Amino acid sequence: MKIDNLSKINTKDNYNSDSLETVISKAYTGNSILFLGAGFSVGCTNKDDKEIPIAKKLSRKICDLGKFERDDDLAYSADYYLKYNEPTDLIGLLKDCFDVKKIETYHEAIANINWRRVYTTNYDNAYELAAGKIGKVITPLTLDANPTTYFRSRDICVHINGAIQTLSKSALEDSFKLSESSYTNSDAFSDSSWAYRFKKDIDICNQIIFIGYSLYDMEVKRLLISNKLIQKKTFFITREDVSTKVHHRLSAFGELFPIGVKNFGEKLQAFKPDRIPENLKFTSSLKKEDVSFEKKYMDGEIRDFLLRGKNNLDYIISSLATNSSKFAVERSQVEEALSILKKKNLVVIHSSLANGKSTIIEQIIANLLIEGKIVYTVKDKEADYESDIESIAELNKEIYLIVDDFESCIDLIKYFSNTLGDNGKLVLSERPHKFRKGISVLNDFDLETYNINADYLRENEVDQLDEIMHSTGLWGDLSGEPKEKRIRFLTKDYESQLSIILMEVLKSPHIIDKFKTAFSVILKYPDTKKVIHSICLIQHICPSECTRSFIANISDTTHVYSSEFDKRLNESGIFEISGDKLSTRSSILGTFVLNSLYNSSYSIDQLVRIVDKLQRNKRAQTQEETEVYRNIMTFGMIAAILPDEGKPNSYTEFYEKLKTQVPTVTINPHYWLQYAMAIMSTDNLEDAELILNTAYGKAEKNSNYDTTYIDNQFARLNLKKAINEDNSSLGFSYFEKAHSILKREEHDIYKFRQAGLYLKFYDKRYNNLSKGNKVKFEHALKLIVKQYEEYLSYEYPSGDVPPYHVENINEFKKNISEITNERI
Repeated sequence: MKIDNLSKINTKDNYNSDSLETVISKAYTGNSILFLGAGFSVGCTNKDDKEIPIAKKLSRKICDLGKFERDDDLAYSADYYLKYNEPTDLIGLLKDCFDVKKIETYHEAIANINWRRVYTTNYDNAYELAAGKIGKVITPLTLDANPTTYFRSRDICVHINGAIQTLSKSALEDSFKLSESSYTNSDAFSDSSWAYRFKKDIDICNQIIFIGYSLYDMEVKRLLISNKLIQKKTFFITREDVSTKVHHRLSAFGELFPIGVKNFGEKLQAFKPDRIPENLKFTSSLKKEDVSFEKKYMDGEIRDFLLRGKNNLDYIISSLATNSSKFAVERSQVEEALSILKKKNLVVIHSSLANGKSTIIEQIIANLLIEGKIVYTVKDKEADYESDIESIAELNKEIYLIVDDFESCIDLIKYFSNTLGDNGKLVLSERPHKFRKGISVLNDFDLETYNINADYLRENEVDQLDEIMHSTGLWGDLSGEPKEKRIRFLTKDYESQLSIILMEVLKSPHIIDKFKTAFSVILKYPDTKKVIHSICLIQHICPSECTRSFIANISDTTHVYSSEFDKRLNESGIFEISGDKLSTRSSILGTFVLNSLYNSSYSIDQLVRIVDKLQRNKRAQTQEETEVYRNIMTFGMIAAILPDEGKPNSYTEFYEKLKTQVPTVTINPHYWLQYAMAIMSTDNLEDAELILNTAYGKAEKNSNYDTTYIDNQFARLNLKKAINEDNSSLGFSYFEKAHSILKREEHDIYKFRQAGLYLKFYDKRYNNLSKGNKVKFEHALKLIVKQYEEYLSYEYPSGDVPPYHVENINEFKKNISEITNERI
């Protein structure tokens, strides 16, 4: 088109009416975001029966109120007024102008939609009043409100620039953005906890509709990412005579309908569907799983699954339903869970990072689908799960609900169980630290659980894994070794844990070289390098939350939305973005990348930056932010992700830098406990003891702090001192201090890991003990074995104890037998 013809574009008619009808139909499904600009309030009047003033008119009114020369610059006028006048009269003027008393029926039609969330840059109460006219009570919120309190609320309206309903003298210079000083922090929205909530809403919603919004508000513009996936679900309702300039600029972010707010409200009523079309009908919080038997896979897909976590439910179903080679190890916990579900309603699978919990869940789903069962999973825990569950309950059929990371979905689980009764079957999964807390809450609700530990591979599973690794070429240099030796590696050297096995495979020379080559291309770009680091960190901590919005939040950049990032990621062939989520969910891959492909100084700087960011926003942390913060502050995670080379120095660098740059962390005894664990790992026991005592000192000032973990580490410290001490009597006194702590502790894996040092003490110091101390040591060994066996009988009620634990128990019993024989 010629430039001189550009002004002849008729933007009023330049829209797709069929597309508008689809937008309206989707709005009625209840998963759309509404964003209101000044144009929404067209037709509204205040108590003086006057229209809501635009910025220029308001600026002139403020000038008149202050009796100084008129100016159209609102920020200047407000700032000048407040410099020479008290704010009381200005507050009165603002309330007169923006306290809406009359709205139109088209405003009511818009408010009548069940919006997922409503945001606005307006000061006025037009939306709240319109909702009130149709019986809906909407709470106005400003950026001061904590979004974690309202993450499931649909009866709120977030006023980004301030709300007239909450206007006060203090708000005028804080949450109410009017004066020059109010605008000093031009990133108030993008820096607030609501910015992440807004981006997350965009990720999850089926569409976002802007009404009467222009791009003058730079804060919001920065959050409107020009991303194709988001563009496809972003729509602008503009005035009918929208200028070519505004039309052009808005069209970079989505599709325009220049029909005006009145016309849009009327069309909402006119096009209201009698029923939701089948292709648009969906449960907002739950996803119904489907079955496919014809998905074929090659060795490459199996390798991708093991190394990159590229899971595929269809492949698992095909593997179980046909004579295909195994796609994954068929875990015995699957058969155990299916058997229990025939008698009970609730099974919980728990395991540590990357030990196969998610695959077990997928195998349970696959088996249920093959049997023709109805299976749902949670796709959006923030959506309206009550109506979804009530709708499913009307089927009056047996329904299976699968909930990963269940501790954050307790209310949903309780509602499902209460609503469906015996028809509701639940399969839950969680990591150890959240599992214990979650089970306690479920028990408080009188929900009886059957718990299955999936941390260790059992004998037949180890054999299957060896077979898969051998047939797909993953054994590398060990492929020529006898099967017995490979099995020994899996059970003894790798402790029968899938996470350790896969990490060792990834670190083998023929695998790591491939990853280094692919990563060298994308890590040369600083912005991409930073985002990839955040992705790997999220995958290590909470892979189910690896969404674009959360990646952007943790990395502090919107680069993850850019086409450049997508292109670089696709070229690497390592990670893949699918919609708003990372399609590969391998936590072990994230751990490997951080551990092997980033240097320690870079990782430490990123971790400290994230802690600083999250610490400053601690009051309003989301569940996923809290999980990231808690994990970064844990020594076990730091030990897992920092490179192996120079680790002792890296530990010290991290905790010292954290103390210097985020000094508030030192208030918490947890920081000192983790610091002590890091120091103890270097065998600097003197400094470790000093720091542990500091942790105790901090804990004494916090009556709610549980010192169990500090006690546990003191037991470890004393066992290490006992092993190192040449003086027999003094060494045994250290042992007794440790044993007195451990024998009282709750039976869990952490307790028995520390007790493993009893075996080292026996090997190195037992022969030099006095006769009486030998007897005391024998009693201590027998007590620990008894407690260990009680723990295993609880963790593995089927009696099928993993080889790793069997070997440990046998080692203890062997020592006891040697002591008994010596006495005879």
